[in-house]
Amino acid sequence: MSQEDPRSLQIEATAKRGDGLITMRGSLLLTNSEETCTKIETFLKTEGLTNLFICLAEVNMVDSAGLGSLVRINAKSKSAKIKLSLLNPQTGVSELLRRSKLDLILNVKSGDEARELVEHLT
Repeated sequence: MSQEDPRSLQIEATAKRGDGLITMRGSLLLTNSEETCTKIETFLKTEGLTNLFICLAEVNMVDSAGLGSLVRINAKSKSAKIKLSLLNPQTGVSELLRRSKLDLILNVKSGDEARELVEHLT
């Protein structure tokens, strides 16, 4: 059985009645940040999309390039008039967002509210 590269990132995207959900699994790093942005920017073009939720519950590591990707995705979402929310970041990721003060720029939801959104969209 082969092990997954701990530096890899898997992305799943679904859309339902104007709401988009992107689920990420793995690590958001320099090595995959450009590809991640490209995939999500393509998804932002989904017709009728008004809200985009990115579930970070299974993202275990984010570096500075990964943070930059989240800022870039936020800017692209705003310019497309799509509201972006990050859902359930793990403790380490949440702490990094707080230390970098990106939690003041990015809409981050945790707990029951985030779980209910994910359940509604899946």
